[in-house]
Amino acid sequence: MPKRPCSIALTVDNQTILSADKFGDVYSVPLIPSASSTATPAPNSRSATPPITPAFKPQANEFTVHTKRNLKALENQKLGLKIKAADKPAEPTFEHTLLLGHVSMLTAVAVGVHPTTGRPYILTADRDEHIRVSRGLPAQAHIIDAFCLGHEDFVSRLCIPPSRPEILISGGGDDDVFVWNWAEGRLLSRASVLEQVQKVTPDATKVAVSRLFAISSAENGSTLIFVICERYVTPSLIT
Repeated sequence: MPKRPCSIALTVDNQTILSADKFGDVYSVPLIPSASSTATPAPNSRSATPPITPAFKPQANEFTVHTKRNLKALENQKLGLKIKAADKPAEPTFEHTLLLGHVSMLTAVAVGVHPTTGRPYILTADRDEHIRVSRGLPAQAHIIDAFCLGHEDFVSRLCIPPSRPEILISGGGDDDVFVWNWAEGRLLSRASVLEQVQKVTPDATKVAVSRLFAISSAENGSTLIFVICERYVTPSLIT
């Protein structure tokens, strides 16, 4: 990928991979590329790679440079070009399309379907406590229909229960996990994770959600949310 991926999700039709990266962009990649597919030029974004300029090539060579100082400078110049070429990341040759971008580092991506219209949506979370609800069609991914705002620390995980597609569960550096009506951007409830952790580890003062899972019960139709968390130290407390 052009940038470092940090979260992926499959679209509703299971044909496309959505890849979110740490530079704030979401790309779409075909799950099974066609034989003739090639890299698709992405539109400019905050983190888009600038246009490639022709590589610099020294005009001088060993036959036109005669002094020892100039020969040494030419050798250093060629060595610097080799090092620069080795450090340059390879451009992806597979098909990929830029869909949307955040100004902050993305941490999670999920795919939802509107409970009444059936329209697909892309839900993205970032390090700055934001959850954005964008339209899922490639030509409309720049349209934002809602925000889920209420977190006071970074958001690290998003989960839409298969049995309750209208509900979004989110968690991160807050003491609670949040339950949303994501289509409306409305907070329904929140449940404390820290309180449950302190029952097992009384000296815990801060936790961060690292995983969220939703499992539906076949007996009564209820949905269980499993939260995996770890101890978290805020940067201000690190000495």
